[in-house]
Amino acid sequence: MKSKNLLKLEGKSEGKFAIIGLGKSGDSAISLLQKLGAKHIVSFDENKKADYSNAELMMNSEKPDILVVSPGVPLSLNWIQAFVRAGGKIESEISLAAKYFDSEKIIGVTGSMGKSTICALLDSGIRAAGHSCFLGGNFGTPLADYALEVVDGNRERAEFIILELSSFQLENAFALNLDLALISALTPNHMERYETLEHYYETKWSISERTESPLIINAASTTLLKFAASHADSSDYHVISPEKEAKFQSAKILGKHNHQNLSFVAQVLDQLGIKGYESGLINFSGLPHRLERVGEFSERLYVNDSKATNIESIETAVTSLDSCSRSIVLLLGGRDKRLPWENLTPVIPRIKKIIVFGEAREMIMGRLGLKKLGIECEQFPTLKELMRKIKSISSKGDLVLLSPGGTSLDEFSSFIERGEKFSAWARTNS
Repeated sequence: MKSKNLLKLEGKSEGKFAIIGLGKSGDSAISLLQKLGAKHIVSFDENKKADYSNAELMMNSEKPDILVVSPGVPLSLNWIQAFVRAGGKIESEISLAAKYFDSEKIIGVTGSMGKSTICALLDSGIRAAGHSCFLGGNFGTPLADYALEVVDGNRERAEFIILELSSFQLENAFALNLDLALISALTPNHMERYETLEHYYETKWSISERTESPLIINAASTTLLKFAASHADSSDYHVISPEKEAKFQSAKILGKHNHQNLSFVAQVLDQLGIKGYESGLINFSGLPHRLERVGEFSERLYVNDSKATNIESIETAVTSLDSCSRSIVLLLGGRDKRLPWENLTPVIPRIKKIIVFGEAREMIMGRLGLKKLGIECEQFPTLKELMRKIKSISSKGDLVLLSPGGTSLDEFSSFIERGEKFSAWARTNS
């Protein structure tokens, strides 16, 4: 690794770190700091086992120099803002790890939808072309894990690092410098965290501040195009128009939007000068929990789109499955993020039946006006209870689509657990 010492602070031999929020990101940050020789590390989390569950007590007792704040913890919290005003330093797991980059070419991808698929396609294409690659960030593997493996000598530096970056991560990625930055799309999301939609979009757009190269944006998102035109000079960004290319007609990935993602990635790889990537894109069959075909059981086809946690993702799922020639039973619900559910109204005529579940079930029914529209609708307190009855509330030949819109946190630990449980229940309850 480069000989940088992030542990040194002015006037002190070493900083005192407080890890704010445990989980993958927080745990990874602790491991990296310990490897680098940090002597004073404490942790805070209200919901998980940590050194402290009371922020005020931790701050008064430990008096940390640096807060390493996990993405799920808003920087706007009063006690964090008070710490900053008093001269305290804020870091993140990504910022800590990014200080140790050397020769890697760093590609950052953000967006309200499609970013995971674009990251995975980039990874698949780059590897098919014979280059080494690390794929992480919001995608699932913390960047600090990569840094730790390099420090330990357990892996060589990757030629390319692809980082999926959420808006939460972009709020606190001060040390991250990108060679290339991409935005996949802008749609309303995470309104439980941001005061306005404009604030959310601006946070996504802040990825442009992490690179000196023109930001690459996807023309398939009209909202993104409009936002770009009103917020930046045209020389500051480059627009890619994804078109279906003949050489990718045999691609395994399903859905028109995914073919657009494939075309978008191919043009990015061309721009990077990478040759021989085509097989990696053609053979990529998609990601779990994103229009994932679970299987056909009791003459019902089950599709797991648990990752869909905004309205546009639901719309995309429904329209992409039109070609299946099956009646769609749509499962909506979970925990609401103050989404504009009424925007889903135009695709409702494509749906045979809507079943709502979880915390947001009654609110969704009301906001969509399902009874007035004459759409069949049932509700269940949980997805588990819904799936126990799935055979009796659907019919032979139906396509049962979990594309929930809400987050999973009212019933599950993540969209991954939700998707895995849905798939298991589809197999056992049909």
